[in-house]
Parts: sequence; C-alpha cells; structure tokens
Amino acid sequence: MASNGQGGPTVAPALGTLEAITQAQAASWQAFLTSLKRAGSHSGGTLFGESFRIWTQTIDQASQMTAERASMGEGPPVEDLVNLWTNAYADAIKPVLGSPLYAAAQGETVDAALDARKRLQEQAEHSLRAVGISTRSDLLEVGQRLIELERRQQRVETLLRDIHAKMPESGTPRG
Repeated sequence: MASNGQGGPTVAPALGTLEAITQAQAASWQAFLTSLKRAGSHSGGTLFGESFRIWTQTIDQASQMTAERASMGEGPPVEDLVNLWTNAYADAIKPVLGSPLYAAAQGETVDAALDARKRLQEQAEHSLRAVGISTRSDLLEVGQRLIELERRQQRVETLLRDIHAKMPESGTPRG
C-alpha cells in the first residue's frame, strides 16, 4: 500500500479498482438495457432505465466525492461511499424488484431451475440404479414402509393389551 507522506497508507490503488468496478457495472447495466430494448420490452426499458439513471448518478456523485478528497490530498471517505452506494442500490433496485417484468423473469428462472433439478435427480437415480446403488426415492420408500410397520406394531400392541386386560388371572379369557 502506498504512503500519504505522513506515514499513513493511501487508498489510491483502491480508487482505480473502485472506478474499474463502477465502469464495469455501468457497462453491464447498459448491455442489459440494450438487450431489453432489442426484445421489444418498452416498459422494462423504462423501468430499468430509471434504475440505470440512479446508478449512473451515483457513479457521478462517487467520482465527484473522490475527486474533491483527492484534490485535498486525502483518500475518499470510505464510510460515505459505502452509504452512498447502499442507498443508491436500494433506490435503484426497488422499482425493479416490484415490477411484473421482474416477477415474470424470476418465475421463469425458478421454473427452469426446478426443471433442471428434476432432470438431474432423474438422471442420477437412473445412473445409481444401473450400478445397483440405492437411490433417494428407494430410501424414502423404505422410510415410508418403516413408518407403516411401526403403526401396525402399535396397533398390535394395543390389541394385545386389550386382550390381556380381558383375561382373568388364571389365564383363560373372560367372556
């Protein structure tokens, strides 16, 4: 880490990294918006465009804050930057997360993930059965059978107690 001339470390190397990250995030948002426009999603473009505007505004504020501190020979106020980014993220993401477009996209993503998981489980079970290894569904079936056997055992024990209670001390049933 570099020194600020007073024996303390500076955050100049971190500033370059922060700037690169924010530029990459801005480019990523721009690519996403471009793909939405190509897909013909006007409402999505407007919705995400507002979030992108908030995000780019934050980048400008962070750059200005950093430049002002750098002109005074200081590093950026890290806590202020963290608060700025956190608030901007909350403001930018709120309309997106509440949108029908986002809900539909999340629904499609979850459906696709569940379908993939199901196919993967089926393939795993098929492969395990092919080599003679018990599968998850085999173990679940054994568990269900065990539970049923325990229930039957409890019923038999109850019947035996009832029969025993009806028998006289001599061992012959009352009746």
